[in-house]
Amino acid sequence: MIDFEWEPEPIEAAELEEIVRRLAEERPDFVYTMGDSFMGCQYTHADGEPGCIIGQALYEAGRAIPYEHEANTATDAQDLCEIHGLITGDYHWLWSVQKQQDADVPWAAAVAYADEKRAAEND
Repeated sequence: MIDFEWEPEPIEAAELEEIVRRLAEERPDFVYTMGDSFMGCQYTHADGEPGCIIGQALYEAGRAIPYEHEANTATDAQDLCEIHGLITGDYHWLWSVQKQQDADVPWAAAVAYADEKRAAEND
């Protein structure tokens, strides 16, 4: 990975959440896997195609993380918010979805988990 200047326009977590929800609805049983990559989960693959559910949502929102950038593999939704400033607002729901997805949970189930966690925290 190469550390270089990358200054995307930030996106509100709520806007990204809408896209993630739609992606999970379109592919409810999809399980994202790392494949043969030694780099682990990626927001963007070497061919420029989006990877994980957050990566796909960022791609659709016009905020794709460059494959060569260190943020592509070394961060989670929390770091994208706190370190890179890409996501603004409350990212915790996105982080919950991402953590479930990274544990081989289908996308719809990951969204349901994040919804349940949010509801429990708001009680």
